Formats: sequence, structure tokens, C-alpha cells
Amino acid sequence: TTIAYKKGCSSSQLVLAWILAQGDDFIVIPGTSKIKNLEENIQAAQIKLSKEEIKEIRDACEKADVAGDRYPELMHADLYADSAPKKN
Repeated sequence: TTIAYKKGCSSSQLVLAWILAQGDDFIVIPGTSKIKNLEENIQAAQIKLSKEEIKEIRDACEKADVAGDRYPELMHADLYADSAPKKN
């Protein structure tokens, strides 16, 4: 992706960084069977995304043409819900 290219990271790292940028109540649990992939995943925590980049990625996700349903239709409204507010 263009953002990944600008950041000098892989698309996988960008996805992990984007998930981490959603808030403190989001945790990524990537599966891997190779040390090199684990090391790449860990580096994703160092990637900082601007608010504009986070929005650009979210917009792309919302526009993506996905075939089939992963969740029941009743849950669709909650798929892109914002995270819970931070506790003081």
C-alpha cells in the first residue's frame, strides 16, 4: 500500500500498527510459525500512524468489497464501532 511504502514497512506491519492505534483496549495476536515473521510483527509496534493515516485505512476497510458474511447480520452495525472511552 502507499502508506506502507511511505512508512517503509510491510502491509502486514501496517495492519498490526493500525490495530494497535485503535486504542489501549485493542490487542493484536498474530499467529506465526517463523522467527523472522515474529520479529517483523514486533517491529509493527514502533510504527506511528497519524490521525489522517488511521482514517485513510479505516475508510479503505469500510469500502472494501468482501464476499460472504463472517458475522450474523445483527452484528454488522458493531463491526466498525469505536472503542470504549478511556478510563480516567
